[in-house]
Order: sequence, then C-alpha cells, then structure tokens
Amino acid sequence: EVYKTLFKPMLKQIIQMELTGMPLNMERVKEVDVILEKIIEDNRKVLNQSKLMEAFSYEMREKELTKRNAKLKKKVLKIDEVSWEFNPNSGDHVAALLHDYIGFEVTSTTPTGKPAVGGEELEGHLDRSDNQEVKDIIQAIINILAGIKIRGTFVAQFLEADEYDGWHYLFGSFNVGGTKSGRLSSSDPNLQNLPSGSTYGKLIKSCFQAPSGWLFVGLDYASLEDRINTLLTKDPNKIKVYTDGYCGHSYRAYAYW
Repeated sequence: EVYKTLFKPMLKQIIQMELTGMPLNMERVKEVDVILEKIIEDNRKVLNQSKLMEAFSYEMREKELTKRNAKLKKKVLKIDEVSWEFNPNSGDHVAALLHDYIGFEVTSTTPTGKPAVGGEELEGHLDRSDNQEVKDIIQAIINILAGIKIRGTFVAQFLEADEYDGWHYLFGSFNVGGTKSGRLSSSDPNLQNLPSGSTYGKLIKSCFQAPSGWLFVGLDYASLEDRINTLLTKDPNKIKVYTDGYCGHSYRAYAYW
C-alpha cells in the first residue's frame, strides 16, 4: 500500500528533480577550490612553524633511525640520513603525537583497538589542555582534515559537473525508501549531506547559484512532524507550545529528563 500510494506516485517528481539538477557557478567553484587549498596550506604552516612539532618530528626521526639501523648488518645510518614527515591524515601519526608525545589519555578506540583520533576526539582534546601551542596544533589538524575532506568529497565532484546552456549542473540520485525512516536518501553525489554551519559550509554553498534569468528559492516546513504529532494526539501541553508561543524543544527536554 505504501509503495502504491506513496513511493510509486512520487517517482515522477523525483526523476524531474534528478534531471533538473543543482545549478553551479563553475567560476565560483574554482575560486572556492583555491580558497580551500590556501586554508589547508595556512594550517600546515602552523604545524611546520611549531617548536613542539619540530621536537616531535625529531623524536620520530630518532625512532625511525633506530628501527632502520636494527635491520642493517654493516652500515649505520645517521639522523641526517633519515627523513620523517608528519601526516595529519594518518591516524597513527596523530595518535603518536597526541597520546605518546603530548600525553593525552586515550578516551576512545577504533574497532581494531587503536586510539581513535576522529573529529570528536580532536575537538575533545581542545578542551583538555591549557597549552595554547597544543590547542593551535590540534585546531590546525582539524582544519586540515576538514579541508581535505571537503575538497575530495564535494569540490572534486563539483569540478566534474556537466555543462548545459553555458551553466553547470550537479546531478545526483534520490533513492526512494533509501532510509529506515522512509525519507529519501541521496547518492552520486550525496546532495543531502552538504556541510553547513562552518566556514567550509558557507564556501560550499556559495558554489550553488541560479543561472541568469532564474531565482534560487528555498523553503521548509516549520517543525512539520511535531505539528502533525500535536494534531493527532491533541495533547493540551503540546497545543500550548504553538498557541502560547512556548519552545517545543524545551518542553520535550523537560519531559524526558
């Protein structure tokens, strides 16, 4: 019944959306790519100019030297013959910096048992240190990783957008029944997962512009699910949220806790 009355009839609108695509200003896309590259490089400079990072890198070179000399039978390498470069995208490198060198406690691990060094863990370590240099290093790593992800996940797709009538369009797929909740999912690329609420989010969203002669319009329902729930349950307290101007989020939080 759901398929016949909801999923199947909506296919026409979904296919229309897919064929229309999302309009992109390719010149702006290229500008954003350059801006992101500069942000990444500026944060790499923060790491390269840090005395703490310099000392950490030297220690890692010494460890590499010891490891390589242990494999040699006759020749012995000197420290100047061994190079080691910190890679913010390497979980092992970041874990060695944060836990082995700086001394942060391991708060979470990966499925393989290694220290987790994802975005949430890095953000948490920002609040666990009073050392400004350490904070700057962690923030630089966060910015670098986010910038690399944004460029690889979104900008790379934008740069390959198809051109029609002098404008570029990003075409994605909307999948009916693609989620457990029944909402649409999106893929190739995921148009429902654009970054928001950050410097990167604003940059990415600035790439979407309507072609000449058209307007870009956005609209959304105001707490649609909660309003329907209120109408169905006729809960007097939920009704008062809307008739008397209370905050539904605060009401729910109070009820839960």
